[in-house]
Amino acid sequence: LSPNSAPMEESGFFTSPAEADFSVGITGATLLYESQSGYCRVWVARHFGRKVAIKGLKEAMKTEPVAVTALEKEFSLGFPVDTPRVCRFLGMIKLADGTRAIEMEYCEGRTLAEIIDSSTPLSAHQAGVIVTGVLEGIEALHRSGVIHRDIKPMNIMVADNGVIKLTDFGIARAVST
Repeated sequence: LSPNSAPMEESGFFTSPAEADFSVGITGATLLYESQSGYCRVWVARHFGRKVAIKGLKEAMKTEPVAVTALEKEFSLGFPVDTPRVCRFLGMIKLADGTRAIEMEYCEGRTLAEIIDSSTPLSAHQAGVIVTGVLEGIEALHRSGVIHRDIKPMNIMVADNGVIKLTDFGIARAVST
């Protein structure tokens, strides 16, 4: 959920942040990402002044039962997880058009994919910090009964201060008992 990401294609849902259709208290929404093959898109916004990320359904997916269920399942798996190594889910909100979206903490920094694409080599120390952070995040998820199933550079946030956070629970599963 990085502001440094390449601009994403906008849909007919809104053409500028001023036209965003969000619930009370959410302002300044800017589209950060729209999945090309999946069901979601992510905005950065302010909710009563606090910077947040909002993950909702693409316009064409808003009434698709499978997509709605997937978003709700993602929330139910991610919300109970409370660790500094995983992007924190703040709540499920209802947008002005009646659809639901996940409100999450906004994770500052760049994705590991952006770092790799920049061709700037990582020091051994930096690489170690990233690997350790990812493993701590996976361990915390497993302790919470969640298997991420989509660990990849695009889903790893690296903050300038070295904090590592895992994002995107779109295909996560609960641990079977």
